[in-house]
Amino acid sequence: MDKKLNFFLTNLFSHIIGLVGEVFITVLAARNLKAADRGGSSDPYVKVLRNKKLIYKTKHIHKNLNPIWTGERTSYRIGPHDTANTMMVTFFVKDHNVIGSSVDLGDAELDVLSELKKLNAGPTNPVCSFDVWIPIKSGTGDLHIFGEFRYGEGEENGSGNGSGSGNGRLSPGGSSRPVSLLGSTQDIETASSINSHNPKKGLFGLGSKKESK
Repeated sequence: MDKKLNFFLTNLFSHIIGLVGEVFITVLAARNLKAADRGGSSDPYVKVLRNKKLIYKTKHIHKNLNPIWTGERTSYRIGPHDTANTMMVTFFVKDHNVIGSSVDLGDAELDVLSELKKLNAGPTNPVCSFDVWIPIKSGTGDLHIFGEFRYGEGEENGSGNGSGSGNGRLSPGGSSRPVSLLGSTQDIETASSINSHNPKKGLFGLGSKKESK
């Protein structure tokens, strides 16, 4: 294969996301966390980061190695300028201390793009969700995360930078140009046209799947 063509294809598929919409992340629970306090427990909370920027922080749960959170939800928009890397979300689990700084209990990473590909998110599956337990690195236990995706162009309440309260309104399946396979406007329109002539195929060329529960 020609070196220039190989470089182009490598660059293309390492940056592809092909989705426009809003991602909602809910921190549900954790299990088997590391004990950081003298009494053999921890007061855990979670910091949620995207692109190395803090987008959300949960409240702390008092003395519990298997905490359950309620209503801890945030959202952010994604678009053609996002890459596979910017789709990654990192969770830092901390032990809250009234006096002194917090203690690290570990961190976990969520590959949002990978989860959306599994669901064939896009025009044929505009509203979908995933429910996962993520192993905590540099610590013990797992983190329970619920994610949702709503396809389409909506009100710019998060402006795609990882900030948002989860109140954005979208128009799933609306008249947007969400497919960014090659990066240019022409490529977007071409990909959208191809997709409209193949309604049985989803955004990633797979068969349509029902929402996973």
